[in-house]
Amino acid sequence: MSRNLNNIRRLFAKLQLRYGDDDELVMQLKKELDAREALDQERKQWSVPYRDFIKVIASRPVETKVAPKVVSASVN
Repeated sequence: MSRNLNNIRRLFAKLQLRYGDDDELVMQLKKELDAREALDQERKQWSVPYRDFIKVIASRPVETKVAPKVVSASVN
């Protein structure tokens, strides 16, 4: 998502320089940029670095449930 967000930021900067802050398109793009940045921040808060994820998984006890083997006592 950051590449997309960076592209929107660059586009916003170009349009802002060319048309100014009062242009309708620039204001609309600013709203979209703010919404995307808020979404990106929200996603970053919920993400867990892979290294930390592995530590959590590795620290959990391993449960091995093995079904008991049924042995028949029939003799031929």
